[in-house]
Amino acid sequence: MSNEIKSRNNRELEADHEQAETLARDPRWQLVLRICQSRTFSKSARLRELLRHISINLLQGNSAEVTEFEIGRRVFGRPEDYVPSEDGVVRGAARQLRLKIREYFETEGRSEVWTVDIPKGGYVPVFSCTAGPPPDHPAPDPPAPLPEQPARRSGPFKRLMIAAIALNISFLGLNLWLWNGRKALPVTPSPEPTLAGALFKHSKRPVTVVVSDFSMPLLRGLFRPRDYTLNDYATWNYSPLAPLPGQSPQLASIANVLRTHRITRLGDLNIVLAIQRATASTGSIVVRHARDISARGFMEGDAILLGNGYSTPWVSLFEDHLNFPHVRTGRGIGFANRNPRPGEQSEYLVHNASEEQGLGYGRLAMVPNLKGKGAVLLISGLNMVTMEAAGDMAVNPQFVPGLLKVLGVPSLDDLPYFELVLESGAVDNTPKGARILAARVLGPRSQ
Repeated sequence: MSNEIKSRNNRELEADHEQAETLARDPRWQLVLRICQSRTFSKSARLRELLRHISINLLQGNSAEVTEFEIGRRVFGRPEDYVPSEDGVVRGAARQLRLKIREYFETEGRSEVWTVDIPKGGYVPVFSCTAGPPPDHPAPDPPAPLPEQPARRSGPFKRLMIAAIALNISFLGLNLWLWNGRKALPVTPSPEPTLAGALFKHSKRPVTVVVSDFSMPLLRGLFRPRDYTLNDYATWNYSPLAPLPGQSPQLASIANVLRTHRITRLGDLNIVLAIQRATASTGSIVVRHARDISARGFMEGDAILLGNGYSTPWVSLFEDHLNFPHVRTGRGIGFANRNPRPGEQSEYLVHNASEEQGLGYGRLAMVPNLKGKGAVLLISGLNMVTMEAAGDMAVNPQFVPGLLKVLGVPSLDDLPYFELVLESGAVDNTPKGARILAARVLGPRSQ
């Protein structure tokens, strides 16, 4: 890759981050996030997406896009020839949203300084501040339109893909229902020190654990967008991940489910439970789905981020600073080695990451948060098996002596920021053993 391309990519990534962070600092957007995360809206996924969609467009200066037709297409998956006067889905949802917003401000949101309303006859939200006039928030430029995508292949492959995704959605949705609904499980704390425990030991607040958004690799695999940025994800812009005109209604239906439901994998939840067991005596955790967090969530305190940049776009906030970034190339999928040392490979790739057998690669990295005053532990893999292997290393006391030796420190109290590339085997979709292939010390950890 030429220096010019690298420079352009860096500028584009910085612009995406700046736009996402500008939105995250806006008190009106913070209000929207609180509303969407409230008990009032806990069972109203579609209304949450509707509120996010119309609010993002307003706050980014795109209020002209907040029309019944555009909402019907972008939020409710209606086709290009959708006729709003013949389909009242948007009007009905807007009525429900107004009632839900009123309910929120009459209950959980009674003490809110900001309020939001959607006047009847339109869909553009109106924000008000009881403490004074709204501050000036210059809206960032809207993302440039993407070039038209080529037509996708159809036939048996597409039908098979739709059936497989539908089965996965049913299974994974059930997992999340069980996870969200069950009572707290009894936990037996690990009596021995672990990497995850070291993160919790010095944390002054609950550690946020972010599970991956499995809808992202499914949507990317279906529609193969030329580009999908962190800003797109942060602002709930799914237009690059949408069916093209003329594609099957079944495909549009699948895409709509993926856009409106929080889906993760059972392996992520297994890692969360393992972290809970390993850290029960040192601190507490708050679990968030990747779709329900913002860049601000990585500015204060400590966090654990599960997944790679393909399934958890927030990982890209930290990828540029790593020696072993996640890559997808024509040669395979894996981790690059920006500055190989003697005996190291320049790339650690596999040709088929969906094949959860044989050898694969994972990554463990502890990096500073966005303000440099806390730590973020990145647990990544090329698939679920390799990520579980990396997660096991983070909670397994037997891994600690080897970690300390590789990093050249006497104890977990002296742990620096670091990154590791791991090799693990798999038998019957189950991780089997793991070892460190390469390591880098990134600098002393702030306490």
